[in-house]
Amino acid sequence: MISLLLSGEGKTDMGELNYADPSRFNKGPMTCLAEMVIKHCTDETLDMELIHKSQFTQKGHIKLPGKKSDKTTGYFYKNAYLLGQIALEKGCDVAILFRDTDGTHSTMPSNWRILVQSILDGFEDSGFQNGVAMVPKPTGEAWILCCLQHYQHCKQLENLPGNQVSSNHPKKIIQLKETIL
Repeated sequence: MISLLLSGEGKTDMGELNYADPSRFNKGPMTCLAEMVIKHCTDETLDMELIHKSQFTQKGHIKLPGKKSDKTTGYFYKNAYLLGQIALEKGCDVAILFRDTDGTHSTMPSNWRILVQSILDGFEDSGFQNGVAMVPKPTGEAWILCCLQHYQHCKQLENLPGNQVSSNHPKKIIQLKETIL
């Protein structure tokens, strides 16, 4: 059995906690994607747990080292560091930190590689070696659109605006496709 610890931004990516049954959670599309990939690569069963991002603030404050997490990537570094610590405490095999690059945070770096490296550094500095940075450009909805397009012309989806106010934001394109279907 593979013990998988997940953290996302909300119910439309990794899922949401099930308050009626705290031992379970309602899977989001990115959890389903991760589950399919892992099951494709192994015959192991999965034990999955979702950590709500509010639990990071309950976990405590950490001092951010300037070299590994400047002010533009500290948010992502800290989230990965804390998720790595929780994964170690729980004895998890793998931890996946999902974060969009949609620019909803004022400190969002424009360089996707810097953001991903910040997450990987956070996992490494926490001492947890099996951390995964799940970072779509600009949002997870772009990956869903790629699936809907049968994996054709997906690179152009990375250039869609991350600003949710934009009429061309991936969430709005999906909503439009749903109304047509």
